[in-house]
Amino acid sequence: MDDILERGDMICIDSSPVAKATSRCAVARMRTSRVSRAEKAYEVQKTIHVRKHHAGPLTPSSSEKNAWAIVQRMEGSCPPYNDHGRFIHDPYNNNKVYMVGGDRPGESEASPDLYCCDLGTMKWKNMTDSLTFRNPYQPFCEEEAKRSTRRIPCLGRFGCAFIRLHDISFIFIFGGFDEDQNEASSRTVVINLKCNEWFYLQLQGGSVIGRIRPAVVAINTKVFIFGGYTRFDETDPGPHNSYSVAEYFPGEHVWRWVVQDAVYSNLIPRNHAFDQAIPVYNGTRILLTPGRFADRKHIQFSEHNLFFFHVAQNRFQTVDVTGDFPRDVLWYTCFPNDSRIVPLSATPKPPERKARGRPRKEKTHVSASTPPTLSSNSSLSTSSTSAPCITICGWVPWGKEEAAPELWNLFLTPTERIDCLNISKKVYDLDHDFQDAIMTGGKMMLLGYDPPEDVKMEDADQEDGVDANAVWNIYIEVPFSK
Repeated sequence: MDDILERGDMICIDSSPVAKATSRCAVARMRTSRVSRAEKAYEVQKTIHVRKHHAGPLTPSSSEKNAWAIVQRMEGSCPPYNDHGRFIHDPYNNNKVYMVGGDRPGESEASPDLYCCDLGTMKWKNMTDSLTFRNPYQPFCEEEAKRSTRRIPCLGRFGCAFIRLHDISFIFIFGGFDEDQNEASSRTVVINLKCNEWFYLQLQGGSVIGRIRPAVVAINTKVFIFGGYTRFDETDPGPHNSYSVAEYFPGEHVWRWVVQDAVYSNLIPRNHAFDQAIPVYNGTRILLTPGRFADRKHIQFSEHNLFFFHVAQNRFQTVDVTGDFPRDVLWYTCFPNDSRIVPLSATPKPPERKARGRPRKEKTHVSASTPPTLSSNSSLSTSSTSAPCITICGWVPWGKEEAAPELWNLFLTPTERIDCLNISKKVYDLDHDFQDAIMTGGKMMLLGYDPPEDVKMEDADQEDGVDANAVWNIYIEVPFSK
């Protein structure tokens, strides 16, 4: 381990005990069936220039109509249109976003996919078969002596985070459903992004329980792992009411479990599920957002299911916030944000809520929260003039058959409110299939798939509602104004 770091080279659920539970079956997200495509009002524009002076796409026109019309194509080896894959931004390199794992269209088991996108050019690179497997704990074994490329394990619904050691970025992957072992995993996989290597991390202090879809976040040299599920079961997935903490000790060059499966305090309701963990207040607390107990239920945000976790004291606390909470959410992701930016013409005060349609699907996602040690202008830093803000991008039912993304800004102390930004109609009117989002440098991009002209809806995969060769190939930058 020391050698690797020091050289810088760094639930449809089948609950039958007999049938193999595939990763797609857990808390299933059903892929939306796209509406029939008439002539689009907005043309997909192909980006042909290299953006040398921007960390992401060029800022759209100040005209709201034009800004919302710029749907652009991504280039290179675009990743498969996977369900349950992890889009994770490297906070130490604003130009890099990675897609890890997920279930490919038409397939029921998790994939070992690894793709990287350069946000300067919006060009993807396939890294799936580019990683070398390491066994640093047995330096004389054949695997280490004769190193070769090997794909990362096929894990369904794992948790992951970025860690930074010795100026090297690593992807820390914990848990998930191990397709080979047919059980919840308690192993840790680490990907060294500088050396393009991966290995199984050995942590001192004993073992911890396996967790499917835990909420994972890294702060400095610690990785916090909350909740997750025991098994695939639509009625009782066995949510874990406990958390673990792993810590790296630089002087000894070892990782240890410093907290092992500690039971939640009485403040957390029994069988409560967390979906995401986000560092706030310069990393002194973690914001924990709600998940779901059963797969067919929508996620309902409220003041009763948002919690802080105090990092220094390992203590839970309720979050005091009011406003227009996200309701009937099918799936969502969260990002730290600058509290002063809102989408163009967004209404800062929440409108009267309207009844929404039936659910269509659910997605798990891990967001790469910016670590508190990044820089002085990190969005996690607090000041006396602005409140820490988390932007929630969630998909809500639209009409009878469709879903559309919506945004909310969650302001913490001293503002303590949540506002809906009302962008869902604008995105829906684009008539494109956007199903994920990334955020970097104060810019948010919705990612999606636009099929070739010769692909018809009747040719699409029946389970997913998209063709088996679908890829993430389009994006739109949500136009923000200060």
